[in-house]
Amino acid sequence: MNEDVYSLKYESLKFLRCGNFGSISESRRIVDGRETITKVVTVDSIFGEWVLCEKQKNRQIPSEIHFLERLEHPNIIKFIEYFQTKTSFIIVTEKRNSGIDLFEFINKQPKLEEKLTAHIFSQVLSAVAYLHSRNILHGDIKEENVVIDRSLNCVLIDFGSSAYFGPDVAFSSYSGSPQCICPEVLRREIFRGPEQEVWCLGVLLYTLLHFDYPFHSDNDILNSNLVFNEEISQDMQEVLLKCLHPIAVCRPAVSYLANVDLFKQPIELNLYTFYDIFDAGQLTARMKN
Repeated sequence: MNEDVYSLKYESLKFLRCGNFGSISESRRIVDGRETITKVVTVDSIFGEWVLCEKQKNRQIPSEIHFLERLEHPNIIKFIEYFQTKTSFIIVTEKRNSGIDLFEFINKQPKLEEKLTAHIFSQVLSAVAYLHSRNILHGDIKEENVVIDRSLNCVLIDFGSSAYFGPDVAFSSYSGSPQCICPEVLRREIFRGPEQEVWCLGVLLYTLLHFDYPFHSDNDILNSNLVFNEEISQDMQEVLLKCLHPIAVCRPAVSYLANVDLFKQPIELNLYTFYDIFDAGQLTARMKN
């Protein structure tokens, strides 16, 4: 398939941002008006581990396409299709209605009860637990790669850094966010992957609770010097201390975290709206139907 075929099927709307491996824009499927997200990945920007050769299908594709085609989970962005040109791959995924990423969400300083924060985080946990059960690493868990919609539903996006892991697989390089770098990477050690993603989840959870990153220097990271707001419960502090343990093998598995009572407690979502969490006037311009 080529760019001409894409242009016949989709209308480009608004440029959003540049991701790790390409540009991301809002788009619309012409046949039914469905709103979508289009990511254009240039062939020159992907190489080595980010390209997978699928012999059974006789094709070489970005690892992002390989993984998205195989994933089906309510908290993972849904893949629609892709197109290939001589210079790029065009990846089309669903668009979450009225969605913003958690980076923007956190910057708005939402009024979050710990129970609601736990509910938001539990959805990311569920997605990552699903990935790890299939021996897949997301590779770049951070606020910008989680989209939350007006109903407080979350999906994990951007699988451009994803990879398989296993007992015979080790990593020596890190491609994620500097704010999420873990001690073993700073020490230039070989790492397996799952423990590093638990660290990233800990950073995400801490940031949701404090509206700030847990660490601001390499020394803080290496020693896991954590400071908690006084309103953070003891149970939540214990989870954060486990996730952000400086020794990788001491961190819990994602499957364990997903079953912690804190993240399984029932919540009445009808009691919460964006207009409760934010200033209503702030939202009107940004979050339209």
